[in-house]
Amino acid sequence: MPIAQPPIHSITIRRNFLAAPPPEARVPEAPADGARTWPPSRQDAIDAYHQGIDTLNQVLDLDDQAHAAVRWKLRQFLNFVTDGIRDGFMADVRDHFMTQTQLDFGRFCGLAQQPDIPFDARRQAILNLAEGMAVCAPGVAQHIETAARELQALTSVAQNFGHRLTSAIEHHIQDFMRQQDVCKHAGNEIHYVAAFFNQVAHQFGLPQRTDALMPKDLAQALLDAGACHVLDANPVERVITQMADDYLARIAAFHASHQRNARADSIDLQTLGTLHQQFQADLKPQLESLFGPVDDGLIFHTSAHSEDERYWLTSDTTLIARAIARNLRAADVVAFKSSYVIGVPGEGIKLKQLGEGLFYVSETHKSAGDDPKERHVHQHRALDRFVLEDLHRGRKLLDQLDQMALAGPSMSTAKAAQEDFWKKMPLALYREMKEAHGTPESVWIFKQTMALLDSDDARNRFALALLEQAALGDQPQIGKLIFDQLNPKQFVADDKQCCAAMIVALQHGNERFAVALANEMDSALYSVQDKEGYTLLMYALECDQLEAASLFVQRMSPEQLSLQEIDGHTALMGALIKGQTGLAAKIIDQLDARQLHLQSADGHNALMLALINGQTEGAKDIIDKSQRKQLLLRNQDGQTARDIALRCGEAQIARFLKEKSSRWLSWLYRS
Repeated sequence: MPIAQPPIHSITIRRNFLAAPPPEARVPEAPADGARTWPPSRQDAIDAYHQGIDTLNQVLDLDDQAHAAVRWKLRQFLNFVTDGIRDGFMADVRDHFMTQTQLDFGRFCGLAQQPDIPFDARRQAILNLAEGMAVCAPGVAQHIETAARELQALTSVAQNFGHRLTSAIEHHIQDFMRQQDVCKHAGNEIHYVAAFFNQVAHQFGLPQRTDALMPKDLAQALLDAGACHVLDANPVERVITQMADDYLARIAAFHASHQRNARADSIDLQTLGTLHQQFQADLKPQLESLFGPVDDGLIFHTSAHSEDERYWLTSDTTLIARAIARNLRAADVVAFKSSYVIGVPGEGIKLKQLGEGLFYVSETHKSAGDDPKERHVHQHRALDRFVLEDLHRGRKLLDQLDQMALAGPSMSTAKAAQEDFWKKMPLALYREMKEAHGTPESVWIFKQTMALLDSDDARNRFALALLEQAALGDQPQIGKLIFDQLNPKQFVADDKQCCAAMIVALQHGNERFAVALANEMDSALYSVQDKEGYTLLMYALECDQLEAASLFVQRMSPEQLSLQEIDGHTALMGALIKGQTGLAAKIIDQLDARQLHLQSADGHNALMLALINGQTEGAKDIIDKSQRKQLLLRNQDGQTARDIALRCGEAQIARFLKEKSSRWLSWLYRS
């Protein structure tokens, strides 16, 4: 069956990018110097590999010990190739190592000497190459091709995109293979990936793979389905998004090395100037070779509510992705054209979409100048920034999205834009509240933003996301401000939101809100566990919210109190570990002997942990409610509670344990 055509979006790849003939017509070009005949003789090919290995050793220039280990691995590779070209490889594999693989290896060795590529990157590439040679000959050939492509990716925006695109396609192929259970043996996966890659390569203008061990028995329908899986994943758009994320991550890491917490805190104008000078001199040349030019104004944005000029390192990569897409268009790699979600070309405000899920506001207006080239001024902002900077016009834009999301052909696009906006808005609002001129202004900003939401459910979700940002930013005053505006009763209608609100309140230390919510919530929610197995009581214990924890214990059943998290610990174990004696006593009083002696993954029970953590009263209470067989339980080290008591110097408890666990003396202890 024919392969489905790739979906049409605002970013499409140009078909001539990295284009190459199919494998049967693919004959490597002769070296430019023409010094030897092409294709080379076996000895010429072997000599070329020898020269390449010598080059790599010179580039590494390691200390003797490290150099010896790498040199040995490279020599092993050289022996492998030499023996294979002489008589060890099959004919088609030998021909490939004498032509295409030799060219790839020569390209890698040449790039390893380029001073424009950072030395650390070249050195690491050589080490990676040496580590990855313990596979079959076709696998080695693909490994060399990948290594050359990874180094070449550091030379230009087009090569960077090409390498990432190839890697993304391989990732989607492997995902499809796992879903379909295509390859039974992990060692053969690389050859199956090559077969699927060749099925889709022409859709992206990428050269096909030549692999002597490529499986020939794959059904055409399965190969076509794999190609459709890759095309449906929109790898071109995803790669551009990943490039934007990488761009911003490099900048964040660079600034963090000069300015602590550069990503978490705003900075003043003077500090920004210093960082900008360092950035221009040290990092920007590398970034431009990898991603092309990006307007510096996209990296930092101004805080609109501060007393002086302060700047935040941006967290939204939408406009950076747009700039990278433009650079790729200039390099003749992609066809890039933003689509209009709201508005039409010309003056005014438009909401545009880049690719599948990146939305931004574009504003065009006439310039006051006379220069015809500067007749129109374009300004681009992330949607969350636009709304915060202009709540009135932002509300109109969001109202239009609301109308579009109700019905019509653009309904799915409008919903995607809304989801993207409300996902990014909490961080943007948190930063504005942090930079406000005091509590009244912070409250005003919060209320104005909450008014943009049209339902209690949406407002609750947004408030919880904002509280999480305040917790991550260690801003308890913002958390308290938000809690003061919330009513606990509004969360009880939704169990998921109720649990989330309780956890956030405990993490913020807002016990007043937590207790008020506990008085309203259904007691069945005490049985809810998160992905780590934590219950609400465990969160209260971990956050040292003892008033809330005590209230929870009163309302929980023994079955709820004895729930275990993924490592097997119970709430009682947590209370004993943290030394919360009174709370532990209340829990012990409600549990039976079996529940008291549940064991964690390492075999410890509550009694053992009480002894280890010096909680002797808790240990005595547990012993009083225990039976002989439970006192003889052992942890993974084979120790009983009595062994641990002796080790911890608790001689009296050790004697009690001996008496109660003795078949003959237990009656004496009971009496």
